[in-house]
Amino acid sequence: MDISCVLLADEIQRAFGFRLLPIGFHYAAERPAKSIGFRGESGCIVPFILASGKGATVALRSGECGWPCAAFHLGFQDEVFPGIEGFLSNDPPPGRECERFLRNSDTAGRYLHSMRSIERARGWAVFRPLREFTQQLQPEIVIFFAAADQISALVQLLHFDFPVETNRVLTRFGSACASLVTQPLALARSGENAAIWGCHDIAARRRLPDDLMSLSMPFTLVQELGRDAGESLLSTRNWAALSQRNLKGVSDHE
Repeated sequence: MDISCVLLADEIQRAFGFRLLPIGFHYAAERPAKSIGFRGESGCIVPFILASGKGATVALRSGECGWPCAAFHLGFQDEVFPGIEGFLSNDPPPGRECERFLRNSDTAGRYLHSMRSIERARGWAVFRPLREFTQQLQPEIVIFFAAADQISALVQLLHFDFPVETNRVLTRFGSACASLVTQPLALARSGENAAIWGCHDIAARRRLPDDLMSLSMPFTLVQELGRDAGESLLSTRNWAALSQRNLKGVSDHE
């Protein structure tokens, strides 16, 4: 295992005090050994991604990634299901309650078209702790699940060298898996160094701890975080005070 990847992950984990490990994402031709995932069952992928933040390797592929929305957002199929535009707005298919996320089906259709920005996926979509990657196997994107204080520190640190010229944190409408994977993956593949602040999807938030949100970004930005952490706000008394507050929050949840 390449020690530099271990050190990067451990340095970031130590500096921010995340409850869940940073998670790397990539596609693989073969299923990783000792990985977990769906076995044909239906369901939301968010609990599996959370499991990766606790140390698991998660592997999903076409036909084995839960609900069709995940298959769509991971790039395994070109549509979610017939009538999804109405389901997201105000005209649900028979037997379903509409989500009312968007004004109408036309608006939903434009959104879904914008999500077809990544190429068709092959093989396995893999989530694993960042510290398990090497120089030979690097993630395309990295996902952080973080509390409000940690999100704030990440946003500040991402602008350490770019306080004015570049907005390096974006937030957009989308499902949880879109904000965790699809949107940041499109940024990474276009060479745009920006992070997606996500998990605003209230349907998926039912499966998340109530104080956690996500920041998902190209691996190049994570390398910057590791490089800049030691001389940044993370060395100040203010951050030390917030770190203690977050430690108390962890004990409150346990």
